[in-house]
Amino acid sequence: MKTRYLLLNWKRVRLFQMQVFIGSAILFVSYGAFLVSYCEALEGFSLALLMLPIQIGVGLVSTRYYQKIGMKSRRKLTFLDPFELGGDWNNLEEESDVDEITSLFQSLQLELEGVQQKTDDVLDLAWFVVIVWSAISTAAAVLIGSIPFLCVSPVLVLAGLSAICYYNGYQCEPSGSFTEDLDHLEYLVCSRLSAIQTAASGSFSLPFLKWRSKNHTRVLADVGAYLLGRSLEEADSIIAYSVGFSPTQNERIEMLFSVRNDPGTLDSLNGLELMDDLEWSITRESAPTGHKIALLNTRGSPNIQDPATLVKSPSEQEKATFALAKAIESILALLSSD
Repeated sequence: MKTRYLLLNWKRVRLFQMQVFIGSAILFVSYGAFLVSYCEALEGFSLALLMLPIQIGVGLVSTRYYQKIGMKSRRKLTFLDPFELGGDWNNLEEESDVDEITSLFQSLQLELEGVQQKTDDVLDLAWFVVIVWSAISTAAAVLIGSIPFLCVSPVLVLAGLSAICYYNGYQCEPSGSFTEDLDHLEYLVCSRLSAIQTAASGSFSLPFLKWRSKNHTRVLADVGAYLLGRSLEEADSIIAYSVGFSPTQNERIEMLFSVRNDPGTLDSLNGLELMDDLEWSITRESAPTGHKIALLNTRGSPNIQDPATLVKSPSEQEKATFALAKAIESILALLSSD
């Protein structure tokens, strides 16, 4: 079975739609009961004088309201945070390279094509239908009599028009371009990995992809690269860079050292441009099995749910990428000098 990539968080949208559906059911049933009661109580000119303006007024307000609700619903759609998924999702890691990662992003773009479809504004057409049907149903009720179907028909027509306007508002809302955000993320990821591989020239370098997986569905969780080795069984020291584009993660460089490899020489990392100008922070941990040092981009880390962190000027992107590459070079130089 073909692997399906999950990119967007529909949970908030579905919950909001459920609330809209329940509220709409109550609203239209109440409106129908109101129309039936007045059809039975009035007749002739008195019925037309009351029912026509009520139907037109309620119809115009309702269709506009549901179009706005559709827009609000669309704004609740965001990229999915893979680390919000439940424990029944598995963690997977795959070896990769820059070309494969580029192809992956092209596949992810295809998953978003249907979401980016736009439609024309239909509110004017909906208002025209409301006015015409209100006149027809009122005239029929006056001429034929208070038949329940004639009294309720405006509610059925309005419910259909409101559903159309909701969908139209959802499709027309300019809530940002997911495909453009994904393009910016692809550029950031590939430029970072290319710079790291250049900085690590002559050393072991292996890009990787991390996934959350369930059945045949996958969610991209992170992208990065290993340097020197993948485990302490392969090397005394490991460097792992991660883009960390999840809202709950940070862009980071993690360094693991075996117990016999003292990382004390890395104290000079505090003077890196990455730490001074870009305000990355450093954490250290020690355990019987080894040592861990992490450089964390806690202030400017890319966040897939915040386009502003992905769309930066070329000079800002180049500065961050250059500082990252220099940090990798410095770390490798310090380790090789031990």
